[in-house]
Amino acid sequence: FDERSGGGLECNPLNGDYLDCPFARVGINKNDGTREYSFLRDHSMEWNKDGWNKFSQYFTFTDEVTEGGFESVIVYIMGGARGSGLLIDDIKWEWITTDFPTLSPSTGYPSIEPTTSSPTTPFPTLVPTDSIMPTSDLCVLMIPNGDAESGDISQFKTFRSNIGVSSPGYGGSKYAFRSYNRDRWKSGPYVKLAPLHCMTEGSFWEVSFQTRVLDRNGRGVNCDPSRITYRDCPLVQLKIKKEGVDGVYETFIRDNTMNWSPTHWNTFKTYLTLPPELSNPTEFMVTFVGGDPGTTLLLDNVVWSRYDSQFPSLTPTLTPTVAPTDSINPTENYCVNLVSHGGAESGTIEGWQGEMSSVGMSDPGYGNSEYAYRAYNRRRWKSGISTTLGPTRCLQEGTYWHMSFKVRILDGNGNGVNCDPSKYDYTDCPLVMLNVEKNDGVTYSLVIRDHNMDWAPNDWNSFDAWLTLTPDITDAAKEFTIIVAGGETQTDLILDNISWSISTQHPSVAPTTNPTVFPTILPTLSPSFVPSIIPTMVPSFIPTDSPTRTHCIEMIYDADAEDDVSGWIPFEADDLIVHTTGYGGSRNAFKILGRTAWTSGMTKNLTPLTCFVDGDVYHISFKARLFDETSGNTIRCQANNAEYKDCPMVWVRATDSTGYTHNTILRDYGMSFDSDGWASFEGDLAITAEMIGAGLVSFNLNFAGGTAGSVLLIDDVSMHITTAFPTTSPSVLPTALPTNAPTSGPTPFHPTTVPSITPSDLPSAVPSQDPTMDPCRHMIPNGDFEDGDISAWGASRSRIREFSPGYEGSNFALESYRRGRWNVGPQIELNPLSCMPVETMFFVSFKIRVADGSAGGVDCNPSETDSKECPVVILDIARTDGTGERLYLRDHNMVWDPNGWNSFGVHFPITPSIIDSATVIVATIAGLGKSDFYLDDIVWLKTTQMPTLSPSEVPTLLPSNVPTVEPTLIPSSSPTPDQCDHMIRDGDAESGEITSRWHALSSSIDVISPGYDGSNYAYMAYNRWAWDNGIERDITPSHCFAEGTYWNVKFKVKLYNEDGQDIVCD
Repeated sequence: FDERSGGGLECNPLNGDYLDCPFARVGINKNDGTREYSFLRDHSMEWNKDGWNKFSQYFTFTDEVTEGGFESVIVYIMGGARGSGLLIDDIKWEWITTDFPTLSPSTGYPSIEPTTSSPTTPFPTLVPTDSIMPTSDLCVLMIPNGDAESGDISQFKTFRSNIGVSSPGYGGSKYAFRSYNRDRWKSGPYVKLAPLHCMTEGSFWEVSFQTRVLDRNGRGVNCDPSRITYRDCPLVQLKIKKEGVDGVYETFIRDNTMNWSPTHWNTFKTYLTLPPELSNPTEFMVTFVGGDPGTTLLLDNVVWSRYDSQFPSLTPTLTPTVAPTDSINPTENYCVNLVSHGGAESGTIEGWQGEMSSVGMSDPGYGNSEYAYRAYNRRRWKSGISTTLGPTRCLQEGTYWHMSFKVRILDGNGNGVNCDPSKYDYTDCPLVMLNVEKNDGVTYSLVIRDHNMDWAPNDWNSFDAWLTLTPDITDAAKEFTIIVAGGETQTDLILDNISWSISTQHPSVAPTTNPTVFPTILPTLSPSFVPSIIPTMVPSFIPTDSPTRTHCIEMIYDADAEDDVSGWIPFEADDLIVHTTGYGGSRNAFKILGRTAWTSGMTKNLTPLTCFVDGDVYHISFKARLFDETSGNTIRCQANNAEYKDCPMVWVRATDSTGYTHNTILRDYGMSFDSDGWASFEGDLAITAEMIGAGLVSFNLNFAGGTAGSVLLIDDVSMHITTAFPTTSPSVLPTALPTNAPTSGPTPFHPTTVPSITPSDLPSAVPSQDPTMDPCRHMIPNGDFEDGDISAWGASRSRIREFSPGYEGSNFALESYRRGRWNVGPQIELNPLSCMPVETMFFVSFKIRVADGSAGGVDCNPSETDSKECPVVILDIARTDGTGERLYLRDHNMVWDPNGWNSFGVHFPITPSIIDSATVIVATIAGLGKSDFYLDDIVWLKTTQMPTLSPSEVPTLLPSNVPTVEPTLIPSSSPTPDQCDHMIRDGDAESGEITSRWHALSSSIDVISPGYDGSNYAYMAYNRWAWDNGIERDITPSHCFAEGTYWNVKFKVKLYNEDGQDIVCD
């Protein structure tokens, strides 16, 4: 049915590969880690769009399907046009034990009597979930069978563990839940809570259970729940997904008041007020974790229950896992060595886990000791063994640490393997990877090598390296993990005497003082910290010495997604994930989904930029495969077309300090596909003076190609400098494209053969460098969308498409839809920045209307200073020093019609604060709450007299950094009293809510009752680890802060400790 109108939709089941009717996809998870899909369509359905329809199909487990064994079967039910609602009922998966229907030779479908539709019935009235009032029956017991007495564990799934029941349970009951084979403190059983409409903002919840922690011998384990961020005691992990928000919000609930007994059952009990971040979710997952790796977790009488009336007067314990950093002396004894099981003499692997490998013991150890650790079944050079460093508070900024261990590398026959540690980016010798998980969900990664090892293949070798912890490493750090890895695939690592110890000074050995570092960004961002502009992957920690040629040899080394997609982001595509089968049977590959054009793909920002020198040539290679996203059929293409778009390619975007972007496309005309559909791409990229321009500020490598709707797999990406330098000037590139290219053998891309990319070859034309061209009069081309072309526009955390009719019956407008928040929408880069000198004036105008049938805020009051319900233009400005700024343009004089087209128009001047050192300015049109909307007749006009010139279309670019400050730029010459009189209007907290302008500053914030002098509420900052942690507020409009103005700042405040005792200060 149509999700907006509720009316039934037509579909055609007779179409061979239909998508608009319901169908099923069966996924077989094989034992070798691959997944095979089959699609089931019922072509015998007689479709009734106004009633229920019956789907019936058959699936045979053939020898081909079951070959090699499989672990599980996943059934997906899908189909219907985009934006439609799908109702499913009476789902059955039945084993047919007798005669299977005879297949029709002509169609291959079961020759059974056509199924008839159910009697025509109207569709049920759908009630929005936010209007359902949770009742006691629905929400009191969100975890049924929490006492385990039925012995049923089916409601629980497990993460890196197993689950069963244990007898006896708490208080002599029959059963308790038992979580075992836990390889880390985060391992444990989880449950997805339902119904989700119970999870409303401000609702009160009890979280409680009985628990014990046992060691491998079944003995009780002691722990200390009084520590703010404990891990060795039981706790609860929450993971929440929300509509329109990328990523997963993660937090933990601890009970710091437990009186822990290792020999008896313990009561975990705490209360929670559901904050906005956790309310109204699309998925709410509760995981029971805690306890050291290898321990068993017992649970009984598990309760997640809603209180409909008075909330118990207990302090909430919803806390971020932040360790204090200002109250510890790192030189104290427990900080000397943070690896507690480095010597292996216990004969167990306690404290260590395998990373893409197995872990066991080897004998003898170093110096004829009894044991060493052995990492085997290693799939990649990154495979090895890992452990978590602790306590975290020892790892402070400015401290020096010495990493050391003894190591051997053995082949499959037990023979020693040689390697060369002197190579800058070696992977065949031992190394250490340090992963630092931050509080905002970002993981910072470093690779540390010892280039001074004297390697002996048939003896033990000593690894020694030193590291200074910088703010980039320590700021907001939550967890430090080291992985000892290195060595070719399928070799064994033998390790002993592993140490991470405090050091008083750096050694004099130069190469190890600045270890090789590769920062990465992981995709699981906490929604409250997700910027609206995608950050570029610029490393914030690099060796302090300037890059030499050895730093630039391997810009990308064998990127294969064997771990994750760190450092890569989707480009004009819905998602970038890990595909479970890579090239040549390897474990993983990059997988790009939801590709809307041939330019859609994945991108990486390459650094350091000083590596790109005029005249250098880089060789780029990768493996690629294309297949249809719906049918799964492999797509093969002909790469001998001079301007092909349906085959894999590389699109290079180099942006200089003026904002000009130089575009180059590399194609491999000799590309061919193997029997599995994989193609090998080879090409050479010449770095030219035109590419470098006025000085690079970003260098992006995009992997694209293939028709819209196809899935692109990428594996084994490499980019390295080559000695095959061109013999002709690299700046002279012919513009004529060959009509035919060789059909055999990859064609190297030297400057004599690489074509320049013409504007028509890119989705948006390359800005012209002709000095006679000046696109300053109209900064936004094709603002009326009359040719239906929206390629110059992008979308931040939303989608865009053409819409007809446009304003006043014109052919087209632009529609912004799937908006999950008020400050996202269509966006375009303003280019060139040379058009925007100081003191020039611009006029911005457009027509806007709320989309038909859209739900959300449309109650716009243009006179409000910072309304989220009215249209707004957001300017994101990136600067050369890596900082940025965000400005808001609002039309406070517009007349709002909630049911028709509205006119937005503001004048604003270019000030030094806007343009100075700016490298990129992106304009986003947003507002109207979360409603979808239509845009037309967009004008960005320079109001001073300029030559009338042909505008140049520009590709969409995103700035690298945007701060949280949100000033409102109001086109008025002087501040008005009503705007600047009271800059904070919600300072009394009497709304009982924390509005979007209040932020936690390295702390947690909430409202508490009563407030000052008996008022209803006050703001509370807790989980504060340092004196400068507290509450922060954005103050706008910024033009009120004129030089010489005088301000009064006042508030009521009290301080108290965790026991509720008042604190006196001087």
